[in-house]
Amino acid sequence: MDHRRRIPVTVDQLREIQDGIDAYIRPNDAFAPGTDVSTFVRVDSFADSSINILVYCFTKTTKWGEWLEIKEALACRIKEIVKGAGAGFAFPSRSVYLETIPLEAPEISNPPSVKLA
Repeated sequence: MDHRRRIPVTVDQLREIQDGIDAYIRPNDAFAPGTDVSTFVRVDSFADSSINILVYCFTKTTKWGEWLEIKEALACRIKEIVKGAGAGFAFPSRSVYLETIPLEAPEISNPPSVKLA
């Protein structure tokens, strides 16, 4: 990807993202209130290409399908919050460096023909 560039996330952006996620969860009727259960959004760790945020919250529903919808809505909202803060998501990539490239052509494989009855 020729136009890919790494843009560092500032502390202000990180706080905006963290606060935005928290502001989505706390007043949302789909989630259990923070007065009843532990609810928090915290910077958790720094990885190779990411800053990991821990989102700890509980939904009111115990129905699998409803829970999936709430989880999906939260994921979509987080994506919007990150974009709104002017940040983005890192995607894993890997570079492979060859020390030498063989000069001879690779062996061509010619498997035997198989006749089907």
